[in-house]
Amino acid sequence: MEKQAKFTVRIAKKTRCVATSIGLMAAVSAMSLATYHAARADMIVVASTAVGYGAGHVVTDGAGVTVPAGASLTLLDQSGKTLVISGPFDGVPQAGRKAGEGSALVSALASLIKRTERTTNTLGASRSAYAGGNNIDRPSDAIDVALGGKYCLSGRSAQIFRSDASAAGSVALRNARTKKSVSISLVKDQNTAPWPNDLPLQNGEDYVVQPTGQIAGTRFSISIVDRIPNAPADAIKALADAGCDIQAHAILTQMAAAHQTPGLFLTSDRGRQPRYEPGEMATLTLQSNFDAHLYCFYFDDKQGLVTLFPYDNSVDSWIAASHPVSLPGSRLPVAFQLSDKGSTARFLCYATDRDVRADLPAGLMKEGFAATTNIGLADVKTVFRRLPVKSMASSELKIEVSE
Repeated sequence: MEKQAKFTVRIAKKTRCVATSIGLMAAVSAMSLATYHAARADMIVVASTAVGYGAGHVVTDGAGVTVPAGASLTLLDQSGKTLVISGPFDGVPQAGRKAGEGSALVSALASLIKRTERTTNTLGASRSAYAGGNNIDRPSDAIDVALGGKYCLSGRSAQIFRSDASAAGSVALRNARTKKSVSISLVKDQNTAPWPNDLPLQNGEDYVVQPTGQIAGTRFSISIVDRIPNAPADAIKALADAGCDIQAHAILTQMAAAHQTPGLFLTSDRGRQPRYEPGEMATLTLQSNFDAHLYCFYFDDKQGLVTLFPYDNSVDSWIAASHPVSLPGSRLPVAFQLSDKGSTARFLCYATDRDVRADLPAGLMKEGFAATTNIGLADVKTVFRRLPVKSMASSELKIEVSE
């Protein structure tokens, strides 16, 4: 039987979070989105599990990218065509359009992603401004009850959208200027409801949507436009140029999801096949290509199964798409110290499109790094495989400890 590594949990008073690039950053030119002006046949990253390539990263014409085995990169070219690169890959992506054509699209996307970005490289530090709802399911003309901002409509009708439709409910809609208010009912298992005819949508007006039982509402403005292009890439550019970032970001997410498989990439500060000396500290880095909830486990034959994240039911399990997170980090105040010469440590992580803690066996999510002796990694895989989720990805890492 393979000798298992001893896992030591050391509570750290101050744990510095380092998002390692595993050498990938050297493969492309670093660019500031604030000063970027698209030209030539540049491409932009819209989703990624490759550490070092985040959403909004611009790959300039002729620049190479390095994607390790097990990772993937989703790019959008000037024409709006999607290119998915699966590792291992080390070369120059081939854009679908000639240099200089349609360069405004990449420029618009770079600006959009920069404006909508509200994340850091630490676990759960903050959410994207547009992660409150479900971008995959939200119609382009829907107003999200959780997301305030500017919405563009090509007519005077719209839908109200809520990401959680597990129960019936109601919301109050109010014109912020006239104070006229209308209440509408929300049906269980239905994410959308039509905008009421009794409260006309007016160009330039502000409205407030307030779910029943909530103290505060969400304020948004309406812009009536002549038309919104049917082609997704053109629609993204038009909406982004008009300042309707919520809708542009949703269509961008849907485009990426339509061309990629949900993915999660887990590595260490020494790569995917790491070796450590006894007593050394290990840092794990992971990245999902979709907004997800994260669950990570460690298994040891001596201690059993240890839930690393979330280690407490009060901890937010959410992570942002296409951005690296580090373990340990500010929300995981422990250190991974490996001992037992010649042993092997195993880490297993899952990303799901919703919080699944309520669906997991009580013994699986023990808090405070308490070990479970009657559950192994094979049992964890079986439990997650049976979960009723729309999107899920996993990644496993084996760490060798030198003799």
